[in-house]
Amino acid sequence: MAMNEPVSEQSWIIQFGSGKNVRQVNLRQNSFSGSGLAVKGEHIVDPRSGNPVTAQKRAWALAPTAALSDALSTAFTILDRPTMDSFCEKHKGVGWALEFSDDHGGVTEISRLRSL
Repeated sequence: MAMNEPVSEQSWIIQFGSGKNVRQVNLRQNSFSGSGLAVKGEHIVDPRSGNPVTAQKRAWALAPTAALSDALSTAFTILDRPTMDSFCEKHKGVGWALEFSDDHGGVTEISRLRSL
């Protein structure tokens, strides 16, 4: 979570992603959180099916508060793009980014932050 920017800077610069897909986001008076399976394994449960999320997907969320970005980054590991876009269009200051990995650990796609 970023409150006021560092002295002599306009924002906090945060990098995310992996390999050739490292991106950055500038934070000022907002929060950026990430979620996925890389650190804790299959710990996210899809409430629609009751099954753990198994897709090698990482999700990040930008939001006005730390609690909201944390909750959304987890939700974004489950939701599809149209649903995320719709949510972000309805909630000012909320954005998302995704990274997908193949079975060999290679990154196959990363989206851009939206609705910022």
